[in-house]
Amino acid sequence: MDCAVETLAALLAIPSFTKLTVQRLVAGCLSLGVQPEELWQNSRRWKNSKFALSEEQRASWNLFRQRWSLQGYAEYLDQLEVKVIGQRDFPLLLREAPDAPLLLFLQGNSICLKPPHVAVVGSRTPTRYGQWATQKIVAGLVARDVAIVSGFMVGIDYQSHQVAVKAGGRSLGVLGFGFGQMYPAHLKRAAADFLEKGNLFVTEYPPQTEPRPWQFAARNNIVAGLSAATVIVEAKAKSGSLITAQCALDAGRVVGAVPGPIDSVYSQGTHQLLKQGAVLICSGDDVWHEITDAATDPRNKM
Repeated sequence: MDCAVETLAALLAIPSFTKLTVQRLVAGCLSLGVQPEELWQNSRRWKNSKFALSEEQRASWNLFRQRWSLQGYAEYLDQLEVKVIGQRDFPLLLREAPDAPLLLFLQGNSICLKPPHVAVVGSRTPTRYGQWATQKIVAGLVARDVAIVSGFMVGIDYQSHQVAVKAGGRSLGVLGFGFGQMYPAHLKRAAADFLEKGNLFVTEYPPQTEPRPWQFAARNNIVAGLSAATVIVEAKAKSGSLITAQCALDAGRVVGAVPGPIDSVYSQGTHQLLKQGAVLICSGDDVWHEITDAATDPRNKM
């Protein structure tokens, strides 16, 4: 872990510090001509108005610094078998995505970062039709050596991972919290099995960060940002999966949707996407042809 990444990882781990806080600190450092790691050694610099830190944040940083040196925190991550990469080591598509994370914390087999990636997401309470469609689409993509990205959440997300693993493919689970947590809790054993079978978890949150509702929207941005295409299998009219579709659209990626029964509430969201111009997806090959057609510029596809 290089010095800049080591410093950012520690800053993000400070309670009450957010991604925006750290971005502001880095910008302040650049304007002052100092490196972020220098702040760790000289707490007086933190009082500079360019950093706009509250008293609570300065107190939180002082407590954290008393417990951890930069090297000490990096060693702690090593003990947890957590790797940290900065933006220059991101897969290209994520690096180009709007509002990309500052860092990624990785746990598992980093070969899963090798493209191509396709996100397959959908309802937390899928119908039998949705489960069948997920099986068909994911199996077809795995046969093309496409890595499957999803949010490791109950429903379509979790099934996408399961199908990929059972088919001998690569799968990448994006978490909206830190390692050491699991939401929902009953997936903890499944998560351990996922890693044991050679797959990868990624998150922008340091270990022990608890799940909070707003973090899952940021998670969705990473799911879409990693992926050349995002496929929505089933979604109600206000499903969170539609946030992922919007993130993919904002990044200029292929957005696909699976058609469903016209009277199913679980297909209202996907049908709305299709009306708006999403690619109609009926198989893994449909997705493959879209991402290979878009290989030179996977943008403006919906």
